[in-house]
Amino acid sequence: TYLSPNYQKILGVDPAEIVGKHVAEVLHPSDLPDGAAAFASVLQGQRVTGVEYRIRHADGEWSWQASNLGPMFDDAGCLSAVIGVGRDINLRKQAQEQLSLSEAHYRLLSDNARDVIWTLAPDGRITYVSPSVEQVRGYTPQEAMQQPLEQILTPASIALNLAYFSQVLADVAAGRKPQTFRGQMEYLCKDGSSYWCDVMATPILAEDGSLVELLGVSRDISEHKRFENELKQAKDATEALNRALAAAN
Repeated sequence: TYLSPNYQKILGVDPAEIVGKHVAEVLHPSDLPDGAAAFASVLQGQRVTGVEYRIRHADGEWSWQASNLGPMFDDAGCLSAVIGVGRDINLRKQAQEQLSLSEAHYRLLSDNARDVIWTLAPDGRITYVSPSVEQVRGYTPQEAMQQPLEQILTPASIALNLAYFSQVLADVAAGRKPQTFRGQMEYLCKDGSSYWCDVMATPILAEDGSLVELLGVSRDISEHKRFENELKQAKDATEALNRALAAAN
């Protein structure tokens, strides 16, 4: 029965074109059930807040709105109208959709990549390990997240890990930007074996400069290490043979 002039400012549509229409002609079909439920609550004398729905913009696209609804009573105490105050939330909804899409892409990559993606909290707790850890180490993500460093890395790699993490915390405490880590570490597997990884870790900082988490990727380089060792053995054997030949000559 009434729309304020802001309707045209926000949606580009003259309010006169909407006044007189039934609400079902204005709302997105998928939002009608929630809209009807909110309207029914107001008819029972209740106030409803944060009802989200879509209505058509002048450009033809659906635009997200959020409204607070309440009943209006006449002098006799009878319900005379439903009054609503709406605000445009289209940008927020678009941001949420983009975030959901980004999270879905990230989850797809982390769930299917052979590289192990992991995160560490500022207190050193493992807060996430991608499912690929089971392929390379034999532990489920839940098991890997509960393990102490002594069950994850060899002693030399633990020392490297702790040294870098301590440096990150010191840099953050001093107001310096911590550096990204890139190096090789040796991981322990469930079957008692070990394998080498090329590890890259990036500190994620909040706007105030505090550490949010450490985001890392561990890539299996076992084959590279094996070829490297074979090459070294071949080189050592060649040098030994050359020494023997020199001695014989």
